[in-house]
Amino acid sequence: MSQALRLRLAINVINRRHAQGFSQAQLAARAGLHRSHIGSIEQAHINVSIDTIGAIADALGVDAEMLLTKAASAARSLPPCVP
Repeated sequence: MSQALRLRLAINVINRRHAQGFSQAQLAARAGLHRSHIGSIEQAHINVSIDTIGAIADALGVDAEMLLTKAASAARSLPPCVP
């Protein structure tokens, strides 16, 4: 997965999670993942499997394609990552 696609996924997950009022822990529980895994995805630090994208999409109530589609112009940008 390219860095650009990881960033797109990260922004879309953050935006959808915030829109639904979920914390990272709540989203993780709904998706069957660990909270730190959601954090790593939202920081675009890791490659994500199709199964994980599907689980997150289901937990957010959206199609998986939406999480990989270019974010709307009002999308939140990520702060710089510190390794």
